[in-house]
Amino acid sequence: MKEIAKKGRIAVACALALTAAFSWQIPCVHAQLNTKNLRWLDRGLLWTGFRNQGTQGGVLGRYDSRSAPRMAYPGMGGGAILNLAGPDYLEYWGMKPGMGYLEHKYEGQNLSGGEGVWVLTKVGDTYGVSYTGPFNPTNDIRPMYYDIANSPEKDMGYPVKVPPHGTAPGLTTGNWYPGAPMPVDKPDSGQPFEVLNHRFGKYMEPGRDSAAEDIILSQWTTKNGVTITRKAMAWSYQGFHDFFIVDLTFTNTGDSDGDGKPDVNGGAGYTLNDTYFSFMNAFIVSQAGKAWRYHSEGLPGDRGGEVNNDNVYRYTDAPNYDGPAANKGLKLNYQRDGDSPLSFDEDTGDPLIKDIQLSGSANMPGGRMEGQLMAYQYVGMAPLAYRDAGASHVFASGDRGLYLNPPGEQPFSSRQWTMRSIQNVQTDAPSVTTHSEKGMYEELTKSTNDNPAAVGAFVNAQTYGPYNLKVGDKAKVVLVYAAGSGADAIPRPGLPEYGVDPETFAHTDIPLSETERKARLAKGEQALVDHVKAAKFAYDNAYDLPDYPPDVEFSVGSNSDAQNQLTWSDGIESAVNPDYTGAEAQDIAGYRVFRSTWQEFGPWTLVGTVPKGASGANWTYGAGAYTWKDPTSAAGFRYFYNVRAYARPHAAWTNGTSVMANLPAAVQKHFKAGLEGGYASPLQKDNQVTSPFMPRTPEGDQMAKQIRVVPNPFSLTKEGANYQNTLKIRFVGIPTKCKITLFNFAGEIVGEAINDNPSAGEKEWVQRTIHFSSPEVATGIYFYVVESLLPQSMGKKARGTFAIIR
Repeated sequence: MKEIAKKGRIAVACALALTAAFSWQIPCVHAQLNTKNLRWLDRGLLWTGFRNQGTQGGVLGRYDSRSAPRMAYPGMGGGAILNLAGPDYLEYWGMKPGMGYLEHKYEGQNLSGGEGVWVLTKVGDTYGVSYTGPFNPTNDIRPMYYDIANSPEKDMGYPVKVPPHGTAPGLTTGNWYPGAPMPVDKPDSGQPFEVLNHRFGKYMEPGRDSAAEDIILSQWTTKNGVTITRKAMAWSYQGFHDFFIVDLTFTNTGDSDGDGKPDVNGGAGYTLNDTYFSFMNAFIVSQAGKAWRYHSEGLPGDRGGEVNNDNVYRYTDAPNYDGPAANKGLKLNYQRDGDSPLSFDEDTGDPLIKDIQLSGSANMPGGRMEGQLMAYQYVGMAPLAYRDAGASHVFASGDRGLYLNPPGEQPFSSRQWTMRSIQNVQTDAPSVTTHSEKGMYEELTKSTNDNPAAVGAFVNAQTYGPYNLKVGDKAKVVLVYAAGSGADAIPRPGLPEYGVDPETFAHTDIPLSETERKARLAKGEQALVDHVKAAKFAYDNAYDLPDYPPDVEFSVGSNSDAQNQLTWSDGIESAVNPDYTGAEAQDIAGYRVFRSTWQEFGPWTLVGTVPKGASGANWTYGAGAYTWKDPTSAAGFRYFYNVRAYARPHAAWTNGTSVMANLPAAVQKHFKAGLEGGYASPLQKDNQVTSPFMPRTPEGDQMAKQIRVVPNPFSLTKEGANYQNTLKIRFVGIPTKCKITLFNFAGEIVGEAINDNPSAGEKEWVQRTIHFSSPEVATGIYFYVVESLLPQSMGKKARGTFAIIR
C-alpha cells in the first residue's frame, strides 16, 4: 500500500510538472536585465556570472537569469538559454554548429537560483535594507565601475585570444589589460572588469604570480551610503579549481548615487552603528537532477517547471548539526540532493531511469546513461576571513589592520528559510515583497536556527556584524563558494594521484545499488570540505599557488582517413615556471590528450600520451609542432578534446611562506606525479563540435578507395553505435559525385542518396524507408551500391553490406 501511495504522489507531481512546463510557453512579463552586462567567471570547474549591479548568478523568478551560469558544476556553456549569455561568452564560444537548441538547453547543471549581498543599517529609528539577490535587487542599488586605473590590478591582465577551437578565433576574451580601452557604456549597461592573468604556452610572470588566473571586479553603492567592492577570483589548477573566492569590502562613503561624491545627509554621511552585512544564497542542487530525471524543464532560475525539491541543507555550526565533528568551526552552509518523498524509489543523487522520463526527454543528446547520477554535487559557502586576530578566519597579513573587526565570533547569525515555489518565488525568506525594512533587518539578525529535518528547497544566509562604521571606515569579509563530489575519491586509471572528472564520476560503474550509490555520493561532503580548506590555503598565501602547466593552444581538423587530427606547437616547452630556477624551471615533460564523446564538460577519457620531443604511433613531431591523430574517431560522431601539458615531478616547493608539506594533500600527490594542466576553462578544451570528415581524395574519385559504412552495425541501444541517438548512417570514401542505392535482404530499394559535393568524399543517409508501413527501416542486413557519376570513373560501381539492429 505504501508503494502504491508513493506512486500516486508521483503521478500528481508529474502532472504538476507538465502543467508548469506548458505554462513556460506564456510570454515572460519580467523586466530583463541587460544580458550584455554579464561577465562569466569560468576559469575553474565552478562557474557563475557577475554584473555591476551586484548580482551573482541568477535572480529568482527572472527569465533573464537563464542567461547566466548559476553555480554550474561542472561549468558548461550557458545553461538553459545560451543565446542570452551576453557577448563575453557568446561571441567567443556561442551556439555550437551541429547542435540544436535543445542540446544546448540540456547542458544546464546549475546548482543555484542566485546569491546576493545585503546591507542592513539603522540610523536612529530608521532601518535601511539594500540587497542584490537572490531576489530582484532593491531599487536603490546604483552600479559603478571599479576604479581599475588606480587599483592594485591596473598593471595586470593579458589580451588573451580565443584559440582556433573557439567560435571566433582571435577575439580578445578579458576586457582589462595594459592598454585596454576604458568602457564607454554607463555602469548599469556596462560589464564588470575581467582580468585574465594566464596565457597560452607560458607560465605566470613572477610579478603576477600572486594573483588569481581570472578576476572579475565590480562595484555598487546603496541608499545608506555603503559602497561595496567585490573581487571574484578563480583558478583552473587541479586541486584549486572547485571553488571561487569572493573578496568583499564595505566602505561608508556617504555616496548613494554612485557618482563617487558624498550625498547622504547633505554630504556629511552618517555614522552607521549596528550595521550588518548578510550573504544570501538560493542553492537548489536537486532542481537539475529532477528536471533531467522526469522532464526537460525546471532548471533553477528557469520558468520551465516546478519539480519536487529534496535538498538536504546543513550548516556546520548549527546547534543540531549532525555531520562529521571535524567540520564544526568551518562555518559552512551547504546543500546536496536527498530522497524525494514523491519518487517511487530511493532517489538520492537522482540516478537516471529512462523508463520514467516524460515525453521530450527522450530526445536528449547521447551520453545520458541508465543509472547515471544526475544530482551528485555538494555546494556551499563559508567565510575565509573577517578579522585581524582570533582562533580562526583571520585576515592574511596584507589585510590586517585595514578594516573594522566585528565583535565576537561570526557569523552573527546563520539562518535558512523554506522555499515552497521556485518559479513563483514563494518563500519564508525576507524580501521587500513580504517584509518591511525593519522586518528584514530583524529577521536576518535573529539567532542561528536548527538545520531542518525534512528535505526541501531552502534560501540560506550568513549575517556578519554588528559594525559601527564612521564615514571612511571599511569592513571586509572574504568568502568561498565551493562545490564537491565523490569524483575526488575515484583514482584516474593510469594516474591514480589524480581523481576523475565529475562527469566521469557520474557515469562510473553504473547502475549502482542503493547502498553503493549513497556511499559514493557521501564522499562529496569530504570533497567539499577539502575544497574549502584549499581556498583557505590560497587566501592565506596571498594567492601565490603552485603553478600548474599553462594552457596548450591546439587546433582540430580531419585527415585523409576521416580521422580527427590535433596540432599544437612545442613553444610551451620553453616556458619558465616562476616557482623554480635553472634547469628545473623548464619542466614541461609532455602532453596528454583527453576526449569526450558527448559534451565539452566531459566525461573525459585519456586517448593519447605524447612525450615531448618525439614521434610515436599516432603522432608526429617536427618543425616545432606535434600532429596527433585519433585512430578511433569515426566520421559523423561528435567529439570534444582537451590537451593538457604535464610537468616533471618536483620533490620540493615553496612560495616563501609555505612549503610542500603545507599544501593540500591532493596537490602534494599531483606534485609527486607531475603537475598537469587543467580542463575546466573554455580556453582549455575544444568548445565546438568536431567530427572527422572525409574530404575529396583522388583515390575516392577513381573508385580506388575502400568505401566504409559507419557505424556498422548501427544500433540505437548500443553505446557508440549511432550518432548521438540519431538515425544517420554515413558512407565514407566515395566519389565527390555519385549515386548510392540501398537494398534490403529481399532486394527492395529502401533508400537512395546522391553525393554532389566537389569537396566531400562522404555522404550521410537518414534511415527513412520508402515503405509506409514503418517510419524507419527494420532490423536486418542491407546492401549498398555506389555508382560513380564522375567523368574519370563514370559507371564504376562498388558494393557492400551493413547491418541495422533495432
